[in-house]
Amino acid sequence: MSNVSNVDTKSAEFNSCANLLDDEKYAEGRAKYQDLLKNGKNPFEYIMNMQKDLQIALSELVPGNKDPNTLSKLGDIYDWIRDNKIAFDDEYRELIDALPGMNLSPKERSAMWKKWKAKHNELREKKLTDLDNNELKELKFEFIDTLHFYMNMAIALQISAEEIFVYYYFKNAENHRRYENKY
Repeated sequence: MSNVSNVDTKSAEFNSCANLLDDEKYAEGRAKYQDLLKNGKNPFEYIMNMQKDLQIALSELVPGNKDPNTLSKLGDIYDWIRDNKIAFDDEYRELIDALPGMNLSPKERSAMWKKWKAKHNELREKKLTDLDNNELKELKFEFIDTLHFYMNMAIALQISAEEIFVYYYFKNAENHRRYENKY
């Protein structure tokens, strides 16, 4: 099994996160998740609160970062959402870059989306199960990075975890209805 940290990443900023999660830490995270459920707490609400706490801490440490509790003016909310969308897009690009596997060079990984490259079709036929454990962890951490910025947008709009569920529940039903009616 190759170590992701040995990968040539000169073409893009990349911070390896696979080493953050070993079997012991994964078990610790699962135990926390089960504990939240056992105690009647919503795990999604818990991570939304963790994210908000992170943003409050960053507002105290990083000049220019606003405390999400102070976002009341639409202009401030717009700036916050715009900045988080830019960050989301950057993390999305890293997610796409990680998809073919971080053990490949950046040049090889780019064949995933560059249709003119010789390895394009080969990468597109690759399966998630073909990735080694570290590559899969990196891919999942890149998704989590996108989730951070997505949650920041929800925080700015004061959307709770419960509201996300309720709105999603009915919007999903509407999307099914639209599809069934050839919208």
